[in-house]
Amino acid sequence: MQHFWRMVIEMKEAPQPPKWPAGVSVRAFKPGHDDKPLHAMIQEARADNHENAPISFEGWRTLMIERDSFDPTLWFLAAAGDEIVGAALCPRYPGQGWVRQVAVARNWRRRGVARALLQHAFGEFHKRGNHSVGLVVDSYNRTGARSLYESLGMRLDRQHDRYEKSLG
Repeated sequence: MQHFWRMVIEMKEAPQPPKWPAGVSVRAFKPGHDDKPLHAMIQEARADNHENAPISFEGWRTLMIERDSFDPTLWFLAAAGDEIVGAALCPRYPGQGWVRQVAVARNWRRRGVARALLQHAFGEFHKRGNHSVGLVVDSYNRTGARSLYESLGMRLDRQHDRYEKSLG
């Protein structure tokens, strides 16, 4: 059985500003410049996930960029020099903050990149008047994501379960 957890944070006040790891800064996504390096970093980061199915650049571009909810000002990239080391990709939904994808390059994990990216995203949503932010994480995620989200003040809002039966 696999669980999918919808996590939410309700922010009455602006969240604490992020503390970025040494040498890491945040910037917005630059369409046409960051597309392929970001896709490559995400594919590498997702390779650790259970049942990960790699997605081609064209497929990813269609799924993530070529849609009405795409807003490059809500795609936050953590960079160390010219290298993209993490990303929080958020769509633009009216009246709702949402994080569609968080990814951190393997060699940058456990340094606070994901925490800082999420705090940055929460702060940006709060500034824009979205005081509630959600995301979904699955129980097969091996990066400790749910505990990170809970440590940032997110709570479980909903759980969906997937059952599978092998038919011999």
